[in-house]
Amino acid sequence: MDGHSPKNTFGSLLRAHRIRQGATQRQLADLSTVSVRAIRDLELGRAHRPRRDTVRLIADGLGLSGRVRTEFELAARNAAGDLEWPAPPPAPLDSLVGRESEVAVLHELLASGDQRMVTIAGLSGVGKTRIALEVAGVLHGTSRMPVLWYAANRPATVSRTQAAVAGLLTSGSSADELSSLLGSQPALLVLDGCEPEQVSLDRLTTLLGECRGLRVLSTAREPFDAPGERIFPLAPLAVPKPGRAHDLAELAAVPSLRLLTRAIRQVHPRFELTLANAGALAALCRRLDGVPVALEAAASWFLVYEPEVLLEHVTADPFDLLGRPVTGDGAPGLRELLGRAVDSLDAAESSLLGRLAAVDSGWSIGEAAELTGVPPASCAQLVRRLLVRGVVRPADGADRVRFRTLDLVRSLCFQRELSKV
Repeated sequence: MDGHSPKNTFGSLLRAHRIRQGATQRQLADLSTVSVRAIRDLELGRAHRPRRDTVRLIADGLGLSGRVRTEFELAARNAAGDLEWPAPPPAPLDSLVGRESEVAVLHELLASGDQRMVTIAGLSGVGKTRIALEVAGVLHGTSRMPVLWYAANRPATVSRTQAAVAGLLTSGSSADELSSLLGSQPALLVLDGCEPEQVSLDRLTTLLGECRGLRVLSTAREPFDAPGERIFPLAPLAVPKPGRAHDLAELAAVPSLRLLTRAIRQVHPRFELTLANAGALAALCRRLDGVPVALEAAASWFLVYEPEVLLEHVTADPFDLLGRPVTGDGAPGLRELLGRAVDSLDAAESSLLGRLAAVDSGWSIGEAAELTGVPPASCAQLVRRLLVRGVVRPADGADRVRFRTLDLVRSLCFQRELSKV
């Protein structure tokens, strides 16, 4: 009997187990110390929200163990409306733009089970959560893999149950219950926006050891540095190349411009990419480094500005219009998001970034070492950490040995230096 099927209610499953054991309701009541009336009401469906302690006592009285007991307890939670199983991820509110390669790689890493802990690291606002949603949706949709989603800073985006179940890792509770729930079956636990200090790595490591089918996908500004963790640095969206005549079909396929155009149409439905505005839009994408949150903030200003005028404002000071929140939901503005990333760097990272921020073109590790006086091996390690943090990106998608500091980060560093004068 499949305890996960919606046709098999907890009451019918309880009755089937009791009959299989050859016990009457009275005998089960004596064995479990649960009243006859409670057992009768559960079997008849009169009681729809069985208490967890009651379910455990009945399972003890029936002598259930292992996977059979897990399915029995899951059926009780389904009856109480506590858990949909297989648990789905939260539903995304929009389609994902320009991240097909990243989704494919992450899906491959997690679907096979060869890689069981992956952290998507990078700048706040670069799209880590949205990619995690897409990957979780693909895994759930193709293999019915249960997805337990815990959002550290956005509890309203997930169901109470998913947050509570995954929250066992962040509270003082034992992970035994989650381990019993999952067993050895494939499942995905998403820790969205959880920084290392917000998660008990000991409990997480124990859970991964006990649940052989569990995969963990986390999104954070920096890795957890946990044993077996695979770091997946997420760069901003690709931007149009400078100094080229604009072919509209080619330009429309560039991920950052696709996202910007879609966001503009949400406030300006008749907006179209044309030869007249293509140059300004391409330059705007480059100036904003292809960072999704910056592009979406810029799009909101198309209510009052034409592309060329908005580009002038953003070129002069990207934080004048975009540095403040554009919504009233308490979300931080662009200046604050970038400030958090820069302020989280250690002394060596901050010093190197400050020197590289003065360079307005791409540079190699060797050039950065020569410019800053940092030994090449140490420089390579620091640049790698800056890439993971998202304040530095590859200079060109086709050239993976040259890098550049985000223009937005350069502007922030420049403004901070001016404020010291």
